[in-house]
Amino acid sequence: LRGHNAIIHSLAFLSPSADILVASDESGLVRGWNLHSRRPQFEFFAAHTPVLAVRAVSDDILFTQDKSGSLRLWDIETCSVQKVPLTCNVEHKADIHSFCKSVLLRARVSHGEPAPVAFPHGSGSVGVWDTRSNVVAALISPHSGPTDSANTGACTALCALDGRHLCGAFEDGAVRVWDVRSQWPLCTQGLHTEPVFALSALPATSPAAAACASGGADGAVVISRIQGLGGAACTVTEKARMPVQGAGKKGVSGLSVRGDGKVAAAGCWDGRVRLYGV
Repeated sequence: LRGHNAIIHSLAFLSPSADILVASDESGLVRGWNLHSRRPQFEFFAAHTPVLAVRAVSDDILFTQDKSGSLRLWDIETCSVQKVPLTCNVEHKADIHSFCKSVLLRARVSHGEPAPVAFPHGSGSVGVWDTRSNVVAALISPHSGPTDSANTGACTALCALDGRHLCGAFEDGAVRVWDVRSQWPLCTQGLHTEPVFALSALPATSPAAAACASGGADGAVVISRIQGLGGAACTVTEKARMPVQGAGKKGVSGLSVRGDGKVAAAGCWDGRVRLYGV
């Protein structure tokens, strides 16, 4: 698919069954590609700065996060390729100090339902933006309690395990799991020796268990099982560690796990995409 004149930062399918792939790039352009015709179906400029993340809230609502920290919702129902300016429905200016990409806590919502968004806030916490009321509904600490003052660094990666539980990583190389309602980590596990830049959830095996893939500057892809969600004994256990092979830069900046949970794709610093059996 050719037509972007700048680095592409984020991709999202408009719906699980749709043949529309949405891409956002360094110039601020958001373009929806028809995969049958391989031509643009709609496009608009979401910002004058790079759009780091694009997410499909529903079949006609998109979420974008740009480099300036603006979080926006867009109604694309009437959007086309006619270069007509599009006005966002809702906007929040966030205090973001990293390139961490925001995530939807709920993967798909019906029209009119709230679409809570988790985003990196400030220099070391995570915010939850309530898109319906346009307020920050929660600020989540990476620390395990009021007396924990460990220097975690900035939030570098996020992924939603379900509508209630959130997984996040920081510059200290640890992965944390939160119950969004309590706003404290359920558990913390050091999985990497350097900052983690990519997280992706695997299909849930039960309501109380989940799994995730993580990757970062240490050049490793780690598969972990998360047990005890919703209880007092939540644990993160490493199940597999897969090093990035080859010469040159070995860091991992992007991860995506296939819907059946059997294949993980890692975007690496050397410009290659590596596939791993999970």
